[in-house]
Amino acid sequence: MAANKIQRADPPYVQIVNAITERIASGDLAVGDRVPTEAEIRETWGVSRATANKVAAELKASGLAYTRPGYGLIVRGQSRNVASGPAAMWQRIASTGSIYLPNEHSERKTGEAPATDAPEVVVAALDATAFSQLVYRHRVIYRDAHPFTIAVSWFLPALLDQQKPITERLLQNERIPEGTPRYIADQLGRDLTETTEIVGVVRATAEEAAALNINEGDPLLRVISTIFAEGWPIEVGVYLYSEAPEILTSRHDL
Repeated sequence: MAANKIQRADPPYVQIVNAITERIASGDLAVGDRVPTEAEIRETWGVSRATANKVAAELKASGLAYTRPGYGLIVRGQSRNVASGPAAMWQRIASTGSIYLPNEHSERKTGEAPATDAPEVVVAALDATAFSQLVYRHRVIYRDAHPFTIAVSWFLPALLDQQKPITERLLQNERIPEGTPRYIADQLGRDLTETTEIVGVVRATAEEAAALNINEGDPLLRVISTIFAEGWPIEVGVYLYSEAPEILTSRHDL
């Protein structure tokens, strides 16, 4: 089997973890499936045994997989995390008009920031520039009174405020019951059409660890979700999970 190409930007084990995470999130590797073995990782990616072992350790530490004696590393199912992830939230908006489950609530803060303060992938997804001014909504979402995820949504006023000051409401520190994508789409007179997600694993910063009641440096599942309204990227959200939810990713119609 031909080896996949390792890029230089991230350590090889991180790139392999992200690739396997994407397979799990997309359903290519379903709950109960066996994760590629050490030998398969070495052959596919052309890496050392130590790197392959580090991949397995990282997948277990992130909660994505567990070891089943006699079978190897297995994709974990976590029933309490069903209906999680950005795509599930947007689908709830479409079907129920509400973004949160009955047992969820959030603490939020809002503000404005230069594009240089946002992750580069967010700036690119919004089709912004380094000189753009962005609006953000930062939430810690609780499920059953426990911190479940950190969600930071980013918006480009230069795109949204062409006809009316839509982002004024986004800056108000209050809940938008129908969710920001539905509110923005209604204000623009456009339909919500699709969402795309990019999945990876990152390490918790001190601030993120404090919010999620975990340790600094613990692995987090990161989902970057872009919401489109008839081709316009109206919102890019960065979601961090301390426990890997069963999520729907890639590209989906809304």
